[in-house]
Amino acid sequence: MDSEKHRTLAEVARALNAAHPALARLPPLFFFTDEHRTPEPLHMIAGLPERCGVVFRHYGIAGRAALARAVLASCQAQDRVMLVAGDADLALEIGADGIHLPAHMLRILTELPNARLVTAAVHNAEEIRHAETLGVDAVFLSPVFPTASHPDGAALGIHEFVEMVAATRLPVYALGGVSEATAPQLAGSGAVGIAAIEGLA
Repeated sequence: MDSEKHRTLAEVARALNAAHPALARLPPLFFFTDEHRTPEPLHMIAGLPERCGVVFRHYGIAGRAALARAVLASCQAQDRVMLVAGDADLALEIGADGIHLPAHMLRILTELPNARLVTAAVHNAEEIRHAETLGVDAVFLSPVFPTASHPDGAALGIHEFVEMVAATRLPVYALGGVSEATAPQLAGSGAVGIAAIEGLA
């Protein structure tokens, strides 16, 4: 683990989070697992900064439920929030803190699944408005910067990101291309925190 890289992201994320004292229950930082880029998440989770939540994805693997339980146990031992992506039944079954809705799920929902904490992935103003209508607890807006997750997609850029944050009442996390180099640009953006895959790997 690159402690210097983690330190930069954590410092920016905590400063963003501190500007929203009413949202103290939300972690300033989230790590998204990925079966291709972070195939062994347990080792990585053990080295994450304090108060860094985990969004468990690993969608296409055999034994997803077993790995989800192991990730949850690791998160609970380190007092981390753990969300299961895309599967409310699995989140409820293992006792996760909540569920994360990928954008394709968000678009077709007319009501939220039963979970203590519900977040959603959004990429544009229309998806943000739908998330507001549903009443999610927070959204992850991406891609803010160029990223390997969306190699063919145009990044929002910091100015459009700030405008979209200001236009919604929902807490917004910055996701996509957030790294030691780009994170400082988010200072004062109005975001409640930062989320990353490779930026925390």
